[in-house]
Amino acid sequence: MKRLVIGGIVVVLAAGFGALASRKVWVGEKAERAKAAAAEREMQASEAKRAALAAQEARLETEQGQEEQARERGFVKKGETPLAP
Repeated sequence: MKRLVIGGIVVVLAAGFGALASRKVWVGEKAERAKAAAAEREMQASEAKRAALAAQEARLETEQGQEEQARERGFVKKGETPLAP
């Protein structure tokens, strides 16, 4: 009986020591997950920005887009009179 109690105590102590020793691993894994999530958010933001720039570039490749850009910069067509703001 005494041997069984001592064996149980040893098992509990070993399990507790193992859990304590692996704590750093779990904390490190949590930090790595947070870092990966931040990188994922940054990648998604960069992808959205890239898509917006690609759409803007496609717009500027059209005749209408080029005309709008020129007018925003103050250019006028031949024969037009610019309006003062």
